[in-house]
Amino acid sequence: MTAKGYSKKPVLLGRSRGGPMALSWATANPDKVGGFAGIYPVCDIASYPGVERAAGAFDLKPDELKERLKQLNPVDRLERLAKAKLPLFAIHGDIDRVVPLEANSGRVKERYAALGGTTTLIVPPQQGHNMWPGFCQCRELVELVIASDWCSTRRRTTRWFSGTRRTSALCACAASWARPQARPAR
Repeated sequence: MTAKGYSKKPVLLGRSRGGPMALSWATANPDKVGGFAGIYPVCDIASYPGVERAAGAFDLKPDELKERLKQLNPVDRLERLAKAKLPLFAIHGDIDRVVPLEANSGRVKERYAALGGTTTLIVPPQQGHNMWPGFCQCRELVELVIASDWCSTRRRTTRWFSGTRRTSALCACAASWARPQARPAR
């Protein structure tokens, strides 16, 4: 992948239930990532989908997952990311009833700060768990990706992002932006 212009340490992006997968991988492999970004990410599986519903994803019974929750729950496994000084980012609507803000992105920000880590949390007002374009057109999210040296062609990517095409399709093609051949002509 690096031969195609990708960084050896990409920022992992998780949206909703993609959050615990990306964040868990990052916590287990902090030397291989440039950071974590989430769009209304699930960070505490006890909050959503709940231990009963999540147990099958871990090949465990609900009682077994409850016993091992501190070992498996992303929000409880942030120490290695903080030690590596990796940036965390989330954009999470204030009226999300599916994945509650305070129990997920809010809790990560609080716990990560207690560990000495830095989290940027953007809370758009009156947004829930939906496909609002602003989630994917968030300038701060794009800036995190650029700042983390997401791609090995950073200088060209930064110049490209500084133009007018900066965030219009982040969710749909964020990975392709790191490949020079995939960028639109200027």
